[in-house]
Order: sequence, then structure tokens, then C-alpha cells
Amino acid sequence: MFAMSDPIPSLLHQITHHFRRRMSQDPQVQALGLSPMQGRLLQFVGRHQPTTASAFSEHSRRDRGQVTRLLSGMVKQGLILREVSPQDGRVHLLSLSPEGARTAQTLRDHKARVGQSLVQGLDAAEREALAALLTRLRDSLEA
Repeated sequence: MFAMSDPIPSLLHQITHHFRRRMSQDPQVQALGLSPMQGRLLQFVGRHQPTTASAFSEHSRRDRGQVTRLLSGMVKQGLILREVSPQDGRVHLLSLSPEGARTAQTLRDHKARVGQSLVQGLDAAEREALAALLTRLRDSLEA
């Protein structure tokens, strides 16, 4: 348990805030016209395709109705393809369209650049140690 004076929760919050702000303020990302949640959905579908809206709803801890509305807009934009599953006609499988794949790649490239800028003051050993500690922290949260 963290003591009230422990700086770790505050530091994690500040770093997350800076990362998200840098992502959202970049002109290349703004030109895509996506909300942060749309970007997360696009990235998720790209990593897990074919996938389902239910899988993203569970992953993002968002209401299924919210995810369905978000998904409908992205299908209309031509970024995500929705097809009926050949195994179960009640299930719709999601995958990226070619335009969606290009957009997802743009987001990944920018995310990598922003990530690099956040750790540019660290040497290789420090970055490796930070990555190991953050991985342990993430894994303990997911357990």
C-alpha cells in the first residue's frame, strides 16, 4: 500500500498525462480526426484481428453500447471492416480495412516517437531497468 507521501502514484499519473497530451496535440495525429477512444479501438483491432466488439468492450472496460456506437462510426469511415463469422452467424468479426491499417500504423509510429521522447534522458541500461519495473508493475495489476 502506498503512503500518502509516496510520489509513485503521482508520477505515474503525470507521465501518463504528458504522454496522452503529446499524442493528442501532434498535428499528424490531429489530422486523422480520431478521438483517443477511436484510436484505442483501431489499435486493438489491428493487434487482435479478427476480433469482436465484445472483446474490445471487455479489454477497455467500456459499455457494449458505447463500443457499438464507436464501432459503427469507424465502419462508416471505412477504417474497420465488420463481417459475419462463418462459424457463428450471430457473431461479427472485426478487422482493419487498408485505410484502417495505414491509420493504425501512423498511430503506432507516433506513439513510438512520443515514447522515445519521454525516455531520451535515460541511457540504455536505465531504459531497460525502467521497462523491467513497469512490466512487473503491469503484470502484478493484471494478476
